Amino acid sequence: MSLKFAIIPINSSFVNVAYDIKSKITNIVKEVYIDTNYDLSFTTRIQKQKKCDFNIITIDEDYNETKNIVVKYCEKGSRAHSYHVDEFIDLISSFDNDAECTENTDEDNKHIITEECDDNNDCVIM
Repeated sequence: MSLKFAIIPINSSFVNVAYDIKSKITNIVKEVYIDTNYDLSFTTRIQKQKKCDFNIITIDEDYNETKNIVVKYCEKGSRAHSYHVDEFIDLISSFDNDAECTENTDEDNKHIITEECDDNNDCVIM
């Protein structure tokens, strides 16, 4: 499974942040796209990228105070999760793009990405 992300800043004041995140993950993921079509509503832009099977990173006013981004995975039934931007980059940098990925939640209802082991029984993210 290859990772691909659409970064959606809520307004133009977060475009520089979006490009900064893109530059940090561009060598990790297969495809990174920044949606700056502000003629469409924020929700419409999110739905448009979901239809294209992109995982979605949204950047809103919360970023200024906490440096948190919201990530919505394209898997059906997955929930949006907030990550500190550095925590998220560490998470995806440890991801092996060649392994099959499954998503679960633990007993505290926190999002966990787990990977099925490949032929060498190497599991990357637990």
